[in-house]
Amino acid sequence: MKSKLLLLAVIALLVVVVANFAVVFSRSNELPVAELTVGDCLSEFYEAGSNFVFPVECSRSHVQEVVGSSPDILQAELAESVSEFPGVSELNEIATVLCIAEFNSYTALDYESAEFLVTGVTPNAEAWESGDRAIVCLASNADESPIEGSLAASA
Repeated sequence: MKSKLLLLAVIALLVVVVANFAVVFSRSNELPVAELTVGDCLSEFYEAGSNFVFPVECSRSHVQEVVGSSPDILQAELAESVSEFPGVSELNEIATVLCIAEFNSYTALDYESAEFLVTGVTPNAEAWESGDRAIVCLASNADESPIEGSLAASA
């Protein structure tokens, strides 16, 4: 009886260890959004406000791809003297225009006739106050289905 209880305890412990390892291992490839570069692919959709994403090789099935990224792309679009946070709405409008242009350049497709969506990841008020003017442009299939292979025109 004691040996059966001991065996069950050991099995339960192994299950817990394996489960914890799986969680740690699956999250070990987190990448800060600020470190994304053009051509990176994501295994999960970016969630607004998230600081991390999950990259995957573009040769594998993915849901979003970075089609544009620049640390100063917004600064070029806004007046140099803009020091106050312009607001989420204005940044999103600017990001949409810029990201469509980035998409067209990266894919050599016309966004207006393509069946893709672009999302601009822009700084929030706190990041803006610390000097962040970066934007990351993500493209996904309009129906949110997985992307097979890279969207890059040269791929």
